Amino acid sequence: MAGISISAIVQKSLRPFIWLCGLLMLAGGIGVVRAGFWFALSPALMVLVMAQLLLPLLLTPANFCAGMARITGQRLPGFARFMSVCVFAYFALLMTGWVMLSLHIVHSMAPSVEAYPFVMIWAAASALFPWVLFTGRDSTFFIGLLWMTAAASGVAFGLMYAGVLAFSEAFWVMYLLIAAMMGVEWICETYILPPKTPPGTPDDTAATSS
Repeated sequence: MAGISISAIVQKSLRPFIWLCGLLMLAGGIGVVRAGFWFALSPALMVLVMAQLLLPLLLTPANFCAGMARITGQRLPGFARFMSVCVFAYFALLMTGWVMLSLHIVHSMAPSVEAYPFVMIWAAASALFPWVLFTGRDSTFFIGLLWMTAAASGVAFGLMYAGVLAFSEAFWVMYLLIAAMMGVEWICETYILPPKTPPGTPDDTAATSS
């Protein structure tokens, strides 16, 4: 059963995720261009060009908090847990802010009711595409985070399009959805799923020899 682990499934989902974002960008971009707002696509394309420099800078606060959690884990466990919570909170805030900012910029450049569905599709897909494209296949946590962001974007954008939520309300709904899904993932990994067996342990050796 080790070959069908959740981590393996998440890692294998990266390539389909890249194709999904690319196809959604194509569909949304065509709709925006046909509405006469081709220039609204330019900010996302500029971010894609600068992604390898920009994205690591955005991850700096999370890396700092994670490093502090590792350093203080044994001496100050309470502070280490606080730093770990800060990492999760920052990731949820970063992805929410990134996608919602994308929607704000694109919609301000293409303020058309007819093009609004395509604006939403382009904004969400183009915001996630650089992260998906430059995420390593071994980054199981971050791939999962991107799937959570995509799901939360679909819910928040759908409610905005239906007129149920305003922009600011959709921001917090999306943030809370991502945070809740990350919390569920942590609970599953901590209390439900069996712990990973380190290489070289008796169980691993027995499985290899058999």
